[in-house]
Amino acid sequence: MRWSVAFTLLLLGHSAMAAAQAPTPAADTQSSTTRQVPFSGLLSDRGGAAVASATSVTFALYDTREGGEVLWTEVQQVQPDASGRYTVYLGSSTPLPQESFSQEQARWLEVVANGRALPRVALVAVPYALRAADAETLAGRPASSFVVAGPDGKLETAAGEALTADPVVDGSGVPGQLAKFTSATTVSSSIITETGTNRIGIGTTDPSEGGVFDSKVTIRAFDSGTALAISNQAGVPRYALNINADGSWVTYDRATGTFQPGIAQNGGRVGIATTDPVGGGVVDSKFTVRNLDNNTGIAVLNQANARRFALNTLATGAWQMYDGGTNTWNAGLTQLNGNLGMGTVPSTSKLTVTSSTSNGVLSTASAGNGVWGIASASFAAGVIGDNSGGGEAVVGRTNSDTAGAVVGRNDGDGYGVRGFTAVGAGIGVLGQGGISGGTGRGGRFEQINNASAANALEATTNGTGAGFLVNHTGASGNLAIFQSASANVARIDKTGRGFFNNGTQASGADVAESFAVDGAVHEYEPGDVLEISTDHDRRVRKSSEANSTRVVGVYATKPGVLLSDLSIDADHGDRIPMGVIGVIPTKVSVENGVIRRGDLLVASSTAGHAMKAGTHVPTGAVVGKALADFTGPGTGVIDVFVNVR
Repeated sequence: MRWSVAFTLLLLGHSAMAAAQAPTPAADTQSSTTRQVPFSGLLSDRGGAAVASATSVTFALYDTREGGEVLWTEVQQVQPDASGRYTVYLGSSTPLPQESFSQEQARWLEVVANGRALPRVALVAVPYALRAADAETLAGRPASSFVVAGPDGKLETAAGEALTADPVVDGSGVPGQLAKFTSATTVSSSIITETGTNRIGIGTTDPSEGGVFDSKVTIRAFDSGTALAISNQAGVPRYALNINADGSWVTYDRATGTFQPGIAQNGGRVGIATTDPVGGGVVDSKFTVRNLDNNTGIAVLNQANARRFALNTLATGAWQMYDGGTNTWNAGLTQLNGNLGMGTVPSTSKLTVTSSTSNGVLSTASAGNGVWGIASASFAAGVIGDNSGGGEAVVGRTNSDTAGAVVGRNDGDGYGVRGFTAVGAGIGVLGQGGISGGTGRGGRFEQINNASAANALEATTNGTGAGFLVNHTGASGNLAIFQSASANVARIDKTGRGFFNNGTQASGADVAESFAVDGAVHEYEPGDVLEISTDHDRRVRKSSEANSTRVVGVYATKPGVLLSDLSIDADHGDRIPMGVIGVIPTKVSVENGVIRRGDLLVASSTAGHAMKAGTHVPTGAVVGKALADFTGPGTGVIDVFVNVR
């Protein structure tokens, strides 16, 4: 059956005409009647005949004539009269959303009966409903825009928050200056100014003082009084500072309760306790300290107020320094008649040093010798270092690439340099290079007389220790390098491997030769059976076929001798040691049967492995002879006397 619907909508009131035309249903008691809207309509089929049977009708509210967002919807069971007319209350089952009618925007109603939607119609209001829309506002504003009287009679917001009245502030000020109260209700400008560059001036409106300063805070004194003062909680001054017109600082002396000369700056020079850093032109130092009496001129204290350094300059020209160990003043540096004394009054020597607790002399040279001792008598030594304790007898340090750290010369039969220990466990002579990043040598022995047969270096021991010990603790390098005519002929790296240009005689399990390989070195392992590469000259690869006649050796585990066509300084990182003769642990398989001692071995079909040779062995296919049995299963490693033939 085809249906059509005709309808009339009344908002916020009832229509007498609609009530006369159709039965009026009772309002739903579950929904407030003030939130329901009466609606009348006509049900008919597509031929125009009235429909009087009960029908399920869907009502929906939209914000546009077509499409748009559904604002509300509900389904009601409609019972029309004999002429097809009906009346319902919209919102009786699903309340109409109040916020959908809170603004003056058009709303459209859509009616759907038996799946057929009729064109939407605009909703309009009756005259008194227009006035009712403003019932919940005051002059168009909600209640939250106003304050109300609380239970205690005080003003509060609609949310119940208490209100506080701001005091009336009067007065005037200067932009940029911090405000201050001159009375309970009056403000004015203070002496503090903040500029747009985030600089603060105290006592001045220009923190840069005409462009002289670029400080965050500038203080200007109004007169010769205190510019900056710090007091404790009891009001006792702890620090106070004046800056005089001559540039000197005057600080507050708590002991005397007066201001005393502090720090003065004049012409780029700084004076302490004096306003004349140059001392009337006598001194041309950047920093001058003047004693007010015979007390300490300079002192440095730690956090516990204990002296760490203190200095007096006496009228005689001597310096007295404070000894923190004995808490007494000791002689420091004294100059008399052109001679200097350190720790003592100077003698006839240009330099006299006396010390009972530290080094007597520390000499530093950036190019020449730090200390050079010369002796011309046979019973004397150029330099003697005695150590009766547990320290070094002689220490030489240098940061030069050529000069010696310690040089001792003897033109007789004695020692150029001699260091010995008496009763302790110290070192007779210690040479150190590389201190503070230097590149000098720790020690060097040279026989410069080409006609002499004497040894350049001799090491003799009468004890049970080593006669010569080399200890390499660096990350890389060599234990020893041997040269002939300044060219390397032999070296021992830090792993203990020796390299010799003219060969060597050594014991070992096998003889190997350095070979490059096909592919990456890390793909090879000790014990791999190797054959000649078919793709590159003078390279090897893992054997890959049974009875291969290209086999030449086995990847050696620990060769006694390693032969190479490269020099001892060349990098062998891309090569492997291939053992050609000797006993070598070799990878084997039982591919051709159990291996017994003395069996000839040839390459197997398993890459890099050997197997027992058959009855007819091709010439050049034998890898060597088994020195141990291997019964399997699968693969393993046994000692093999490698001798390819």
